Amino acid sequence: RDWRGMEHIPADGGFITAVNHNSYLDPLSYGHFQYNTGRVPRLLAKAGLFKTPFVGMMLRGTGQIPVYRETTNAL
Repeated sequence: RDWRGMEHIPADGGFITAVNHNSYLDPLSYGHFQYNTGRVPRLLAKAGLFKTPFVGMMLRGTGQIPVYRETTNAL
């Protein structure tokens, strides 16, 4: 793989990245990129995806974070 920009991911401490995506595969690509930097990715995902049988199991098992868009707390 030829990743560019890995030097911008800090080796330790917290950080936030904002990544645009045009398809459902883009977050997986970014997660793979971040994992290759030695950091475990934690991504935000639409809460409804956590209810999908296989996808939900994978999201929960890898510690991803559900986003509840339709609540007043979403603001």
